[in-house]
Amino acid sequence: MTGADARGRLADSYRTARAQDFPLFPQDDGDTATPFNTYPFHARFNDLEADWAFSEQRRRLVQNLERVIAKTRGIGVKPMALLIGGSFADRSNATPEDIDVVIYYVAGATGSAGHRLAPLERDAKRNGRIDCRMIPIDVDPLITIRATAFFSILYAMEKSSRKVRRAPIYVDLTGVP
Repeated sequence: MTGADARGRLADSYRTARAQDFPLFPQDDGDTATPFNTYPFHARFNDLEADWAFSEQRRRLVQNLERVIAKTRGIGVKPMALLIGGSFADRSNATPEDIDVVIYYVAGATGSAGHRLAPLERDAKRNGRIDCRMIPIDVDPLITIRATAFFSILYAMEKSSRKVRRAPIYVDLTGVP
């Protein structure tokens, strides 16, 4: 399967999930679940704005997130994708306090960007209510895999019950200026 085919399948699955208000397994009870038709749902940033910013609070949070993404570009790293979870991924909550998000990035020729990203993470949380973690993807794949597994579970759980209740959202930033 080519990258274009995979992205087409992911876009189709997002539309299916949207039509059903984003259940964990939109196809059925999970027997035919694949990485292409279940959570985390694969969205583009414009899907985030159209489908998830349905209240004034949510719109402000998405705008704040957009500013954080622009700032990461400004310090020389390339954000490639987002994994959004927590209360923002709960569509029954019109007023989430913040956005819990992993920003996957490529440092490229700039090398390690950790010392420049840590202040950005702190500022995003304090001033924009964006609780972000910056995860490089141009490193040992085990780091990316473990971080993704951890944050996917963490973001899908309800704090009070520790049960997986809400599906995280995967936002593809490739092709976004």
